[in-house]
Amino acid sequence: MIALVGLALIATLTACGGGEGSVGKAGSTYVLVGAEHGGDTVAGVGVGGRVTVVGSCLDIDSSVVIWPYGTKVVGDSPLVIDVPGLGHVSPGDAIQGGGEQWGPRLPQGVDALPAGCPGDDLLAYWPD
Repeated sequence: MIALVGLALIATLTACGGGEGSVGKAGSTYVLVGAEHGGDTVAGVGVGGRVTVVGSCLDIDSSVVIWPYGTKVVGDSPLVIDVPGLGHVSPGDAIQGGGEQWGPRLPQGVDALPAGCPGDDLLAYWPD
């Protein structure tokens, strides 16, 4: 009985830990993912460009991107991410959406920028 209570407690604590940003990796390329914002709307600017890799991070036109919460790496050769509200995205794809310059700050839950990622001017991106 004690073991079942312990497992239930671990499952509950694990379930409560969601919503934070993360860093995905495909091969030698990192994908920064933002924290969940509970459906808040964010004022931003229009963002459009080609998805590329700068240093070791996935970006849009040379700005390292913080992809929306829920973005997942689904392929690594070639690199493919699945972006909620947009679908599969790979380097070379042209995309449009909204964005906000974040400067050097990182999403909640991400303690450090991965090695090789230029981080002076991060861009939070979300699909239209």
